[in-house]
Amino acid sequence: MGALYWQLNDVWVAPSWGSIDYTGRWKLLQYHVKEFLAPVIITGYIDTDKQLKVYVVSDLTPELPTFVASICVYRWNSFTPVSKSNIMMDIDGGSSKLIHTININVLMSMSDCGTGADAFRNCFIHLSMIDQSGKQMAPNNYVFPTKIRNSSLQNPKLKISSVKKGADKIFNIEVTSENIALFVTLDSHQIRGTFSDNGFVLVEKNKTVIFFSENDTTTEELLKELTVVSVFDYTDQS
Repeated sequence: MGALYWQLNDVWVAPSWGSIDYTGRWKLLQYHVKEFLAPVIITGYIDTDKQLKVYVVSDLTPELPTFVASICVYRWNSFTPVSKSNIMMDIDGGSSKLIHTININVLMSMSDCGTGADAFRNCFIHLSMIDQSGKQMAPNNYVFPTKIRNSSLQNPKLKISSVKKGADKIFNIEVTSENIALFVTLDSHQIRGTFSDNGFVLVEKNKTVIFFSENDTTTEELLKELTVVSVFDYTDQS
């Protein structure tokens, strides 16, 4: 199997499928490539029988050491999961393994998300995977029981709380939020560079992102240019 994505060759000023635009700036797709092409992933989906199925897929040759897969249910208005299941296991190299199956309605009910369509609007599922030392083994992943536009998103009131200069042309940016924020996106506008992470789901109150500037700049100049938004800013609720 393989995967292909369009990275370069945009030569026009317009929306397109390229992950890097005609000026060399990274779009969100370019930031997510390292996740969907990661050698190990944890992923889930809800099938037509309303069963949530969670898989671990490894493209590595050796067997993965014992790991812990976590399945957390969050309400949109709290950073604390309303339910959490940990599964300890291992997996052969070059394989895909079904590690958990549960009826989504049962899971929502057990997690006090409500019933029916309300439960699907109120909650979502967070998947993660760590080894026995606590080191992350795969990118975090998510399952949204309903369309995002129908979810009960809360205003995260995102802000950039601090920008600190690190090594040459490197800056540490702290983003804070009052609620869970979906696809948090940073933009440095006139200051060219890339971020260590972008377009991420924020399930904690703060997160530090590293900015790698292409040119010399100051903390004050960067702070003036930086903006942060999430999906909430583009909904009818904003």
